[in-house]
Amino acid sequence: MYIKDDEGWYALARTLWITPLCTTKVGKSLGSLQAIQWVHDLRFDNVDFTLDSKKMIDNFHKESIDVTEFGAVCGV
Repeated sequence: MYIKDDEGWYALARTLWITPLCTTKVGKSLGSLQAIQWVHDLRFDNVDFTLDSKKMIDNFHKESIDVTEFGAVCGV
């Protein structure tokens, strides 16, 4: 994951290992959750997140409850 400044320059970057192995959509969800927590820990505000997974974005906006492992991660 990485953070760019308001001019589009790379400001910070971070890598993360997730174990045990999981599906791609769960892994992306966990990565997004870690990115949100990282930005929170840095006390940044007014942050825009870019996601590349339509399934994740759709899950954030849907009104029904997803009881799968993916829904548990995305619903946090």
